[in-house]
Amino acid sequence: MSDYLHDKTGKDEEVEKLEHLLRPLAWKPGKFAPSEAPAQPASARPARAPLGPFLIAGLLATAAVAAGAFAFFRPTASVSPEKSPGTPFVPPTEEPKERVLAGSDSYRLESGESIRTAERVTLVLGGRIGTLIAEKDVRLRVLALTDSLQKVRLEEGTVHARIGANVHPGLFQVETPASTCVDLGCYYTLEVDRSGRSTVRVESGRVAFVDAGGHEVFVPKGAHCRAVPSRGSGTPLFDDSSDDLAAAIEGFDQAPSKERAALARGVADRATRAKDTLSLWHFLQDPDAAVVEIGCDALARLAPLAEVPPFPDGVTREETLAHPKGVFQKWKEHLWPIWEE
Repeated sequence: MSDYLHDKTGKDEEVEKLEHLLRPLAWKPGKFAPSEAPAQPASARPARAPLGPFLIAGLLATAAVAAGAFAFFRPTASVSPEKSPGTPFVPPTEEPKERVLAGSDSYRLESGESIRTAERVTLVLGGRIGTLIAEKDVRLRVLALTDSLQKVRLEEGTVHARIGANVHPGLFQVETPASTCVDLGCYYTLEVDRSGRSTVRVESGRVAFVDAGGHEVFVPKGAHCRAVPSRGSGTPLFDDSSDDLAAAIEGFDQAPSKERAALARGVADRATRAKDTLSLWHFLQDPDAAVVEIGCDALARLAPLAEVPPFPDGVTREETLAHPKGVFQKWKEHLWPIWEE
């Protein structure tokens, strides 16, 4: 820029244009009539300083800023948040949209998403702890994907869980409308029908069905268990159990309170193998004392068939019937070698 702004020497077209625009606003002598302005003694009036080049420069700079501000804040055509360059669109809080999956690719789960499968797909869990093979028409939602808990809710359909043996028990869980399937390091298949009825079948390792009220069912390799929304988890049994025993267990699980003891006796009568102790062991945690007694006597009868003592070391029939804390776990450890075969 030349010295025009300071001493009018040289030539500066930009400054001349601004001066032309501001000329109508310049101060002019005699703009106000004498009657409109109060008279002051000459001695009271300060001497008028000349405008000087620096004041002119300040006025011109102010005009330039005002012109720039007008151009910046003038109305423009509206732009939707989705299309604003460099600004991601954040939609209002609402239920997550359903992602439909199909094809042979593996899909990594994302926290909070809902999924529906159009065909069989493989879902990869966080931390590479394992996978879920989801059959066609599966509907599920991811509830948590953290270092301490990975949890999905299976609303409908069939999934095959493949969880590494080195994964901490309880890290991976599948919630259903009837119960929650807690992984204890295994391969299993979980199916939920339209009514919410859930069935788990364990191929290796073991799982637990844990109901909202805290009731827990243990399901080892080669066994299965059903749960329904109205009453939670039922009694587990091995896949190769007799049809008579399976029917008796289903009747017991569905029975009203006043009939449960009689139907528990029917289950005990149809239990003929040492492996059938899996179902009878669960009778020991029943709130009905008569059911506990039936289960205890049946266990003492069947355990020796596998060359296992009738009672755990240091545990008596009386102690079992008294239902103290810790006896249930002692029976589990006592019978575990039978169930592992």
